Amino acid sequence: MQFLVDNIFLIMMALTSGGLLLWPSIRDRAGGERLDNVTATRLMNDEDPTLIDVRTPVEYDAGHLLRAKSIPLADLPKRVTEIKGKKKPVLVVDGDGSKAAKASAIIREAGIERVYILAGGVAAWRAASLPLVKS
Repeated sequence: MQFLVDNIFLIMMALTSGGLLLWPSIRDRAGGERLDNVTATRLMNDEDPTLIDVRTPVEYDAGHLLRAKSIPLADLPKRVTEIKGKKKPVLVVDGDGSKAAKASAIIREAGIERVYILAGGVAAWRAASLPLVKS
């Protein structure tokens, strides 16, 4: 017991550090399953998911995935009804993977069951030299 009292600062620092290291993975899981480029491509080929790009219109026009629909994250709560088919998979795409979890949560709240996130967003897609369409 004396050890805990003498080292409370170090113990708290270790617990805080561990929590901060785990936070990104906990946060990512909350938004939905993340698919890498290969798995996302397989999903697109096999199940024709609805692709929702939550970036700004300017970012979308600079290059987006084929058949992706632009619904900026700020507009998503008002426009989530535009996503058809509650059983059809939805793949959420953003710039770098940082906003997709929030978008995924909004879509799930609307009753859509199968919501996936493109891991790394368009940045990872572009880095893998996969095709983008410009508007």
